[in-house]
Amino acid sequence: MKRLFCFLILFGCNEELNLKIEDLNKFYIFSENDEIKRFFISYFDTNFYRFLEIKNLSELNKINNLIIILTENSREFYRFYKYINDELGYKHNYSRDGSFLFGIFGKNEEDLKFNIYKNRSYIDSVLKKRVYELAYKRIFYFGIDKEKTRLFKEKLYLTLDIPVGWRILDSQSISHGSFFRFVKENPKRYMSLYILNTKPTLSYSNISETRKLLMDTFWNTKISYIAMDKLCIDGNIKQGVFRSCMGYLNSKAYFYDISVIDSYLNNLVLYIVEIDAILSNLSVNEK
Repeated sequence: MKRLFCFLILFGCNEELNLKIEDLNKFYIFSENDEIKRFFISYFDTNFYRFLEIKNLSELNKINNLIIILTENSREFYRFYKYINDELGYKHNYSRDGSFLFGIFGKNEEDLKFNIYKNRSYIDSVLKKRVYELAYKRIFYFGIDKEKTRLFKEKLYLTLDIPVGWRILDSQSISHGSFFRFVKENPKRYMSLYILNTKPTLSYSNISETRKLLMDTFWNTKISYIAMDKLCIDGNIKQGVFRSCMGYLNSKAYFYDISVIDSYLNNLVLYIVEIDAILSNLSVNEK
């Protein structure tokens, strides 16, 4: 019986400055089987990912992220299979610095569909990690603001690298904790962090109440991320969008909020992802 193979290939770009904000979540798809392609896409959030078709593989060097689905008799098969050579796996630096390769395989079409289905959460986590990796590289392209990073560490006893280009809008001790807020223009972006003196339960209501205490009016909220030590909600604000998260870091509890305001742009969520890539690296100072 012939084997049918599906490869998920993600090619990276080491020129982060040339990586536009709208390219962070863009994945090109090449497939000789439209049904398998549609089946694959159906299991992923198309409000977050942008899947675009390509008809040939002649311009791979111009593509940052590629999803490719191949059968065993495809002339392109051995070109890619040699890098995975297993039922499921991925490889960094596939063709150049920053490149990434992920492969899925099946004995036949139904087996392939089953492998996609049973591994959909894992595949989604890999795709999201890829988006966040590119976002982090892009937002730190001009480096770390060492002075603001040092000030943040001294004030809150936590470590967080602050990218060049952000300015401190507010830094103060307030009721039940300490508060830091940064801002950047074009579009207007706010990055706020609140270190709590207490350790509240991670819940939708606690995040909402904390945001009401510190921030502006919001609506259309939903839980966007949930884990044992972190919970996030997304929603709308006037002329923009926000993400608020609450979590635990050793003995500390934190709340952070990301707000992006622009009434003309339609990709504000990707600016949220960029800032979330900064805040996701929050850590306790080493002794």
